[in-house]
Amino acid sequence: MKVPELIGTDGTQLLRQAIAIVKASNENAKEKADLFEKLASQITEKTKGAWNATRGIAVDGSHVFWGTLAQVLVINLQGELWRGDFQSGGISITVVNKEPRYQLNYARLRVL
Repeated sequence: MKVPELIGTDGTQLLRQAIAIVKASNENAKEKADLFEKLASQITEKTKGAWNATRGIAVDGSHVFWGTLAQVLVINLQGELWRGDFQSGGISITVVNKEPRYQLNYARLRVL
């Protein structure tokens, strides 16, 4: 899969570009998450580390990316993109056997 080059240096603007690219993709959920992860790496590089996202897997199998400001991007198993944050209760974390478990509350997330 060819990964487009994001243009600019502003993290918010780059994130918008990345989300638009992933939303336009006809790939499955995992491939969309892989694409976003590669685009997120570009954002981190272009912002000199001021913006970053960490990838995880939710209890329901969705792909979760959270950033330094507790913002969350979710790609569910249907390939839909959702956005929210920890503060609003869109996602919570528990630890089971030293492994994080990410529980999503879709009622507190918004579909993109």
